[in-house]
Amino acid sequence: MTALAEAAGPRILGRIRSLVSDEEDAKDLYQDCWLHLMKRLDKCTKPDTVLGWAVVTTANHCKSLLRRRGRATAPVFVALGDAGDLADAGPDPARELERSTVKRTVSAALECLPERQREAVTLTLMEGRSNAEAAMAMHVSRRTISSLVAAAVRKLQERPELRQCFQDMCR
Repeated sequence: MTALAEAAGPRILGRIRSLVSDEEDAKDLYQDCWLHLMKRLDKCTKPDTVLGWAVVTTANHCKSLLRRRGRATAPVFVALGDAGDLADAGPDPARELERSTVKRTVSAALECLPERQREAVTLTLMEGRSNAEAAMAMHVSRRTISSLVAAAVRKLQERPELRQCFQDMCR
């Protein structure tokens, strides 16, 4: 069980973060998903596919929870004045603000993609999975993953705010 948590934990959390923009909400969903996975672990009959099964099961469970809550999966943006006080301790606030802005911009751009393209991009480019792993998780061929990612990248490159975002990051 510990090995599954270590191997799947970061991927599951990354997948959840692709569905919601609020970090606290992502952590709550992460806990719910682990409980769900533990109850359904006997459903995974092939030990060599448990990692992909866990991520797919998590994504489906999160989508179900979000539908039941009646919440949209699109990022929710908060006005800076409503965000509260920033903590003085920790990383550089300016750097964290920049990262947060980049994350919101990328999340908003990903929301504009069709669901299959968004999932393929999340699995391959954001989580660092191979095309074979992503294909297994999405139950499609490797060629389909390549096509979905290529189409998504073309669409994302058309967005001027993403171009500006990446130019700012490279400074």
